[in-house]
Amino acid sequence: MINFLEGTVRHYLWGSHNFIPEMLGISPDGRPWAELWLGAHPSDPSQVLLDGTDNSALLDGADNTVHGTDNTVLLDDTALSNNTTSSTVDLKSLIASNTARYLGSKVSSRFGQLPFMMKILAVSQPLSLQAHPSTAQAWEGYSREQSLGIPLDAPHRSFRDPHHKPELVCALTEFEALCGIRNVEDTLTLVNAIDTDALDSVRYKLQQDPSPQGIHNLIEWLLLLDTQKAAELVNAVTQACSVYTKALVQPRPAETETEKRTTGLNAHNAHTGFDLQIAKMQSILACLGDLYPGDTGVVVAMLLNHVSLAPGESLFLPAGKLHSYLHGAAVEVMACSDNVLRCGLTHKHVDVENLLNIVNTTPEHVQVEHPELLDNIAVYHTPAPEFILKRVQVTPHQTVTVDNDGPSVLLCTQGQADITSHTGMNSITVTQGQSIWVDAAEPAIELTGNATIFCAHPNI
Repeated sequence: MINFLEGTVRHYLWGSHNFIPEMLGISPDGRPWAELWLGAHPSDPSQVLLDGTDNSALLDGADNTVHGTDNTVLLDDTALSNNTTSSTVDLKSLIASNTARYLGSKVSSRFGQLPFMMKILAVSQPLSLQAHPSTAQAWEGYSREQSLGIPLDAPHRSFRDPHHKPELVCALTEFEALCGIRNVEDTLTLVNAIDTDALDSVRYKLQQDPSPQGIHNLIEWLLLLDTQKAAELVNAVTQACSVYTKALVQPRPAETETEKRTTGLNAHNAHTGFDLQIAKMQSILACLGDLYPGDTGVVVAMLLNHVSLAPGESLFLPAGKLHSYLHGAAVEVMACSDNVLRCGLTHKHVDVENLLNIVNTTPEHVQVEHPELLDNIAVYHTPAPEFILKRVQVTPHQTVTVDNDGPSVLLCTQGQADITSHTGMNSITVTQGQSIWVDAAEPAIELTGNATIFCAHPNI
């Protein structure tokens, strides 16, 4: 059976004021709308809208009291037009009422819960620089903090559950991120382009030991700097980058034909010597320094790759990979965990010891995935058993069949489509911003109309 799903909103300060409300067809209310959660996360599960077709079968023992939180996004009258009742049950309770039925035997036996959550991210300011633990690291850290009696909601708690948190982010708009350790030679080029002696120590450490262990030691040194030295370093970098960024907007002489032909990743304007990649990173660093003065995460950010995703492109983030989302909107799918180890660019707790235990400091070339449509479906493969993501392009006068390998969550980001149960249980119409829960009893669903639909389900 398929049912509407009501997501819940998180109003973090870094969120966009407009993107999610516009996606949902809701007027902006002056607050930042950072995330729309779709799933059965224990702290804020989505609500399954009971459509009146077969409520007794849907509930199957679940508490059918009307639920909701102040963050619940209610569907408008159009969305409710296909339903005979507007009562809801939270997805976590529904699944708990008969786990094998709603998740299927494979997912139920392996995870015991819905193992993933889908989100819309709407980023207007950079998120904290962070990494996530592996399953083994999460188990060890969670067990240790439990034995120490640290409350789960304590600000200094680092491991809130015993699970890993791989993530996949797929851009809906142009989306910028810092992700993974950059090639050391490129980082040294950036360091040398920033006109301040304050970076002499950073340059020296990178030159003396460019190995992953050397980068690890550099990050440790930066995070453990005393407050005054950290402020002096970050302020000097911010000021130097700000001066450089301002110079970029000054009028320049017209390009010569030779300059116009200059191409390549490290292409320079032959007259000014400006490297476009360096210019972009300096602009980012100036922004980060203004937002987080004295935070050495600004300097750690220099070590990371800058990635720009076009709509439809994605990044997969395994355990240990340092990253920060900078700007843009995206669909994110993640394992259902709250384990985040921060490395700066935040006013929250930075657990240096545990971060250094999990972070991967091996330089890498970031892999951006942009799968082609095959039979109207693009598949974003991941090594994570918890989830896989599909982008379905529904076109007029054509039926698209999507296999449902276990339970699925669907999100319409554009257009309108009719979604029909393969078993003939029911059919509903979904429009932009609306989401759907499909339980494991459905072997497949059929889509018709003209829409873009994202579908997440387990990957086992």
